[in-house]
Amino acid sequence: MQSYSEEFQTALEFSKERGIFSADYQSNTTTYIAEWLMYELGPKIAEYFTQDSFTRFMGGAQNSVRLHHLFKPVIDELLKVDSVVTTGYVRVPNDANEIEEFGKMTQADAALALKSAEAPEKIHTWITLPSGEIIDIAFMTLYGILYNEESLIGNIVAKHPKDLTGGMEYHPIFIGEGFYEKCGFDFNIDFARYEEEPEEGL
Repeated sequence: MQSYSEEFQTALEFSKERGIFSADYQSNTTTYIAEWLMYELGPKIAEYFTQDSFTRFMGGAQNSVRLHHLFKPVIDELLKVDSVVTTGYVRVPNDANEIEEFGKMTQADAALALKSAEAPEKIHTWITLPSGEIIDIAFMTLYGILYNEESLIGNIVAKHPKDLTGGMEYHPIFIGEGFYEKCGFDFNIDFARYEEEPEEGL
């Protein structure tokens, strides 16, 4: 199996070839993620969402894209980095030890989506730092919603991919937000829509 850094490099090359990422991405060996980051990032998220509104928001299609678009500049400011929004899929074994894949896609799927100028409905993103460390604000909440595990809601994956446990794997397919721009993707979030539980029958 390829390492995350190898897959990320392939995703970078694909993205440049397709004209959806043109920045000069520079990797390094700095360790950015530390305990203080969670103490800083949590309140930043709370400026936009309550726990209930965040749960409702994450139940919507394509919202991991909107979430990481929103928080990329926040993370960049906190860590003094230039991170990249990364699109791909997450592999994780469930309680029955069956492998599940969230946001599963291939580069061929991405190429077809670019041709049709329409982003897939089931798509997953996270943030990759120059160190190769990842920050995923969405996945644990999505998993908690799917399996009714309330304790997971609001948790964040923030570590180097080699340090992931429990068989969890991240697989980048393409990087940057150029793909979404070419697809006419709407990054806007209607926060008021998620503030209150909709009334029964509406």
